Amino acid sequence: VDELVEEAQSLVNEAILGPVQVEYVRFAKMKVWAAETDADLRALGPAEESISEFGGPLKYMTHVANHLMDLVQVLEPFLSGNLTPAMFPDVAHLGLGPRQALEGMLQLPAQSRCPEHPEPTSEESEEDRANRFLTSWLTLAAHGAADGLLLAVFRLECIGAKGAKQLAADLDCLANVLSHLGLSDDLLAFLQTRLASGEADASAASEPEAPFSQAAELLATARARRPLPPANEMKEQ
Repeated sequence: VDELVEEAQSLVNEAILGPVQVEYVRFAKMKVWAAETDADLRALGPAEESISEFGGPLKYMTHVANHLMDLVQVLEPFLSGNLTPAMFPDVAHLGLGPRQALEGMLQLPAQSRCPEHPEPTSEESEEDRANRFLTSWLTLAAHGAADGLLLAVFRLECIGAKGAKQLAADLDCLANVLSHLGLSDDLLAFLQTRLASGEADASAASEPEAPFSQAAELLATARARRPLPPANEMKEQ
């Protein structure tokens, strides 16, 4: 029975985060992150999503944010039913892959990215139980979305000045969704601040930022690296 519950919860979690992961596949292929100047943006071509002059999030992040907000309506029909213990997510194990990958990459303590979730009380009412069910799944989904995006950002080889500003706007959008759900993420806030401030040199990354010193170093490396020019330009040189 426990194995069936674990498998069922895993399938539900995959269904919830599936649309988010599709958007992050798009994220990894976008060349806009390496853009340093307006000229770089103009050279991307019509197939690449352009950065908004108003500093708003790109479409992939808008889709992620809307999906997370729509989950409330998706989960609401279950609130009036009989909520058995098996219907509450095993937060410590669901979403473990991306979470462990991020912890390993940034040299963070094991399970430090595990989201907190409300515990049942001895005098829990049906309304309290329904709220705990909703909060538990929303927390898991929101933090899973954050882990996926942060992992994708730290895997970028190059982040230009224009790309950094756009990333900051996208992270701000996700942070606002988490805030609306009553959640927060210190690593997300740290990365957003660093990208928005434009800090890219090694000296900035070497400042004590525990527990995010490795995150600062990886970001500084990506910000300092410049992409190779297109092949046709290299032939002309």
